Amino acid sequence: MDATIKSGFEKGFNLFVPAYTNSTYDNPYFDKETAYKYYNESMWGGRYAKIITLEQAIQLLKSEVTIEDV
Repeated sequence: MDATIKSGFEKGFNLFVPAYTNSTYDNPYFDKETAYKYYNESMWGGRYAKIITLEQAIQLLKSEVTIEDV
């Protein structure tokens, strides 16, 4: 997911990631909660993608709002 988000950003896409809709598992570097927070709150959010609620993502997919509205 990290590579996909960064690649999309590099290609000029406006990306959004619905909060709490991705997960991971413990690894030698991070426990799963730390890894989730690192990517969603520190790495992607505000840099490569906009982190939005699941409800906002559903509205976007239904074309009820634009990414600038959320």
